[in-house]
Amino acid sequence: MTVYEYPTYQEDVDRTQSVIARVERVQAMLNKFVDELKDLEGFAENDNGDVKVRVNHEGSLRELIIAHGCLATYDNLAFETEINETVAKAVDSVTAATAELTGAQDEADLDNVVAALSDPNSYIWKSA
Repeated sequence: MTVYEYPTYQEDVDRTQSVIARVERVQAMLNKFVDELKDLEGFAENDNGDVKVRVNHEGSLRELIIAHGCLATYDNLAFETEINETVAKAVDSVTAATAELTGAQDEADLDNVVAALSDPNSYIWKSA
């Protein structure tokens, strides 16, 4: 293979290798984050344990456990309320776990992460 070198060839090679290394580090970080995020679940139960709910990291219902005989305890509206409130608690718990994992408590934090990704002098681009 023929290599055509020019005055700044080695600088360009070094810069390209640096960019590739940074992209690989970010890709590894994102892969780890996605794996950890997929493992997150939220769980909640109502005050007397009649309704238990498990949701995944997206807040989708994964499991609903209703205690035997509790349908006789509640009318339809009260039972619906118990389920909805318990699902909301489970979603809140997985939302808190997601915020803890990402370190992003609100939209401003996410904006800061995006800004850090676009800044070549950001701490995230530093070698580990």
